[in-house]
Amino acid sequence: MLEIKGLTANYGHITALQDISLDMGENEIVALIGSNGAGKTTLLNSISGLVTKTGEIYYNGENISAKTPRDVAKSGILQVPEGRHVFPGLTVKQNLTVGSIAWRGFKSADIEEDLERVYLLFPRLKERSHQLAWSLSGGEQQMLAVGRAMMGRPKLLMLDEPSMGLAPIVIDEMFDSIVKLNQTGLPILLVEQNAQLALEVSTKAYILEHGKITISGSAKDLINDSRVQDAYLGTRVV
Repeated sequence: MLEIKGLTANYGHITALQDISLDMGENEIVALIGSNGAGKTTLLNSISGLVTKTGEIYYNGENISAKTPRDVAKSGILQVPEGRHVFPGLTVKQNLTVGSIAWRGFKSADIEEDLERVYLLFPRLKERSHQLAWSLSGGEQQMLAVGRAMMGRPKLLMLDEPSMGLAPIVIDEMFDSIVKLNQTGLPILLVEQNAQLALEVSTKAYILEHGKITISGSAKDLINDSRVQDAYLGTRVV
């Protein structure tokens, strides 16, 4: 469903991505793993139309390389950015409702139906639906950011560091939710520094170093790859 060919992106004279090729099938969780500055977020931003780039990006056979961010979102590709970026002065429900704008504007019946789906996935959001977003914990704000994207009815969901800054028990809850979303048939492109967790839930993974893909393959193979173990897992399985 998603295919990238020869993608290169620059920030001025600095090359952030160089000749990236990637493919992603239906219903997969595909992980992007790498250190800070490796180019993971730039890759997501390139797909979303937020970065000037060269190369080709195909989504369901259509070349979307030149599409605007709005048109990319309307096609069903939605991104949850690193750092959550919820609207602090809006309530939880208002934040979620904003997510519906991507594809249909405001139809109250549809919005209420989608809200209930989000609340089923994240019950705490329903409990706090009238609270202002700034008053939520970090984990609840991350749930809100994911829920807001779900209100846009994504066909491909891109998550940028969903575990960042969260307590271990909340990280486990978040990844359980990611797996549940994928089990509904939603493909997920996952940027995550916690390589162990990312590989455990993914079907396929790509390792980025200095803007290049250096290793790729099935997640099962990579979790047992000595290069990945030494560089990203902290210990080698023997």
